[in-house]
Amino acid sequence: MKRFFLLLSILILLSHFAYSYSAMGVSPPGLEVVYTGQDVIEGSLTVLSGGDKNLEIEALSGLAEHIFFEGNQTILRIHVDGSEQVDFSLRIPKDIKPGNYDTYISVAQYLTPEERVEI
Repeated sequence: MKRFFLLLSILILLSHFAYSYSAMGVSPPGLEVVYTGQDVIEGSLTVLSGGDKNLEIEALSGLAEHIFFEGNQTILRIHVDGSEQVDFSLRIPKDIKPGNYDTYISVAQYLTPEERVEI
């Protein structure tokens, strides 16, 4: 009987940790854009926070310096609880050369000064 309660306690404890796990992400995971002569390409993505978090979103490599979020922001800081749609625009440079450009969107959690803990 003691063994049963011990196993039950361990299962409850382990299930609690498994339930509290959360992850961040971006949907869609990939987007292919074909240039057809336009100056600006508009798009959107959905940011999944996995909980109540402050997120920093930015583009990396490729055409990153030409991607803007919500106006003219190259780095967007938002508070998300669950998911939120983020609009972006890719402003095609006049001197772009033909080829493939891989650009990545980074989503990272950041802490406000009030949330930081000094060790």
